[in-house]
Amino acid sequence: MLAKSSKSRLAAMALMALGVSTFMGTSAALATGVDVSGSVGCTATSSTVSASAVVIGAVAKAATGSANLTPAITQGKNTDCSDKTATVTASIATFTGLAGSSVTEANRVGLSISDLGGAVAGAFTVTATVPGSAGVGAFGATVTLSLSGS
Repeated sequence: MLAKSSKSRLAAMALMALGVSTFMGTSAALATGVDVSGSVGCTATSSTVSASAVVIGAVAKAATGSANLTPAITQGKNTDCSDKTATVTASIATFTGLAGSSVTEANRVGLSISDLGGAVAGAFTVTATVPGSAGVGAFGATVTLSLSGS
């Protein structure tokens, strides 16, 4: 039975409220069918690289044009869970249209690609050199991005 004074009654109600809030959300039921699993270390995953298409646009005869190719590298994991540190290189695999490896190749547009971090940090610069004797039309190339390192 609660005490008759209002102070004691308020103190008793506060203690009961504290008890209710302390035990709210608990249950006497037992969890069944719960599995816990894990592993030591990580599964090794490969790094990946991707990039968007590069558009140089129209280039006048006897001029050059350029655009940046910015690769996106997603580093994989080693078996010790550390990030891999792969680096990327780029090379021109095939030419299309009026493009070639140099301007002397049948008066074609010479396409070249810089090392990573050329004019812009983290990007390759693709340069088109158009000779005055080049034909009029489209030029293009396929660039291969290669990952190396751990």
